[in-house]
Amino acid sequence: MGNIQDPRTGTTDVATVDPTFKSLRTSWRPIEQEGAYRVRAISGNTAAATAASTVSGATPTCLFSFRYTGTGVALIQNVRIGLNMITAYTQGAITYLLYCTRNFITPDATGGTLVTGTNATTGQFLNKLRDQMIPSQTQIYIATTGLLSAGVGQNDPQPMGVVTHNMTSAIGGIPQADFFSFGPLSVPLILTPNEGFRILNENAYAATGVSNLVISVDWLEEPSGTAEYF
Repeated sequence: MGNIQDPRTGTTDVATVDPTFKSLRTSWRPIEQEGAYRVRAISGNTAAATAASTVSGATPTCLFSFRYTGTGVALIQNVRIGLNMITAYTQGAITYLLYCTRNFITPDATGGTLVTGTNATTGQFLNKLRDQMIPSQTQIYIATTGLLSAGVGQNDPQPMGVVTHNMTSAIGGIPQADFFSFGPLSVPLILTPNEGFRILNENAYAATGVSNLVISVDWLEEPSGTAEYF
């Protein structure tokens, strides 16, 4: 048997080679991480006739904003969007776009609500998948009644995900749909410090109708030492 060692230490065996069958024996291990997180954010009663978001320019706008503020990387595994209908719409369809945002220096705070959650006893962020994990190093904003006024950050030229909701005159909900999801062979959306993503509505809401936007995000945060492997 031959052993493959960790080049950083020169002593720790990370795999074994079987010379007879010319096969590599390995053990699956979880990704080194500071924390795993999941959040579901719900907007306020989004006003009828909410204008279409602007993608670029001096003041781009959006309905949802996720900004990574840590020193390592954030791995976005899943982003989903749905609607809670309050008053019936007459519009046939509305398209939502997910854009990655670079050089995200200041958050999209105006016109939105900061998504927070703390444990009253420990003071730690509730949306950790294990309480001992460190608090998430993110800033998440969702619209209150209209569009968020974007902070300083440049959207990529093209969206990374698209979801279209077919609105009807019936009051009810539209189930959440994936912008993208993370599978065993998938590469997540990898955010470095001061990067993030925004969710925009490509077309304006109908002249009548009121709804709540429902957005779910799953992500991991990893220390800076692991960023070189992505």
